[in-house]
Amino acid sequence: MKITKRKTNLLISIPLTDMRSNPYDPEYSEPMDSLMGLIEDDKFGFCYRIDMSYKGKDDQWTDFILRCDMDMERESFIGLCDRLGIQVVTC
Repeated sequence: MKITKRKTNLLISIPLTDMRSNPYDPEYSEPMDSLMGLIEDDKFGFCYRIDMSYKGKDDQWTDFILRCDMDMERESFIGLCDRLGIQVVTC
């Protein structure tokens, strides 16, 4: 993550991809999306993806790193994720 300031704006740059890894196989490395859209009841925003492939499980996710429900409608958020190619999960 990179955080900078440009004039009167705070810019946060988060890589969209990361590498999967396996602690049992140091040779294993595969790209994965690092962000997910998260919808939880009436709250929605972005979270980090947690790689669980090394355990043979579906990926998990963190709590929100950025909430968007204060200034955006749910349908607009889903459309934004679709345009950005970011998977959305619902709890």
